[in-house]
Amino acid sequence: MFMQPLDDATHPFWEFSLRVYRSEGVAEACLALQDERGADVNMVLYCCWVGASGGGALESRLLGRAAEMVAPWQDEVVGALRAARRRLKRGFEGIPKDRTEALRKSVAAIEIEAEHAEQILLAKAFPPPRPTGGAPGQRAADAAANLVAYLRQLAKTPDTGQCGHLRTILAACFPDLGENTTTRLLEEALAGGAGGA
Repeated sequence: MFMQPLDDATHPFWEFSLRVYRSEGVAEACLALQDERGADVNMVLYCCWVGASGGGALESRLLGRAAEMVAPWQDEVVGALRAARRRLKRGFEGIPKDRTEALRKSVAAIEIEAEHAEQILLAKAFPPPRPTGGAPGQRAADAAANLVAYLRQLAKTPDTGQCGHLRTILAACFPDLGENTTTRLLEEALAGGAGGA
């Protein structure tokens, strides 16, 4: 759930995330990876941003350290806020629906701020390497390798449905390349082992 944060703090990673997340099908794809795979949406977007910004394929060790660093914040703060927001959506007996809905919206705004804080933490602790100036195809290949490496760290190779979600996200990150190209690059990343080693 992304929208403009309550304050005016901006960062290229946050701006990239807002643009990508608002693209058709991306929110649903990210949330499906979160719910089905336990993926941190911010880590998914970080993998894409590093590749898209020319930072290359991430080393598996660095990717693991980044995920480990933000996990407590994601689990204890963002996840708790998400759970409260989702629970409020169903309402509570004895509490007027308009009151629970107003509270749900307030929690959603705080959840967005928590997502923003996590992204700034990631971007500052693990900034992408100096851009290499690679062509868009190489940047997309690096983003695909980063995504595959991250999901493999969570469990095993993404299944068919999860690959569909990854294709949707990659296509939004690199709209000028076209879906066929991003699909091919994702397939190559999947065939290439852990990626970013």
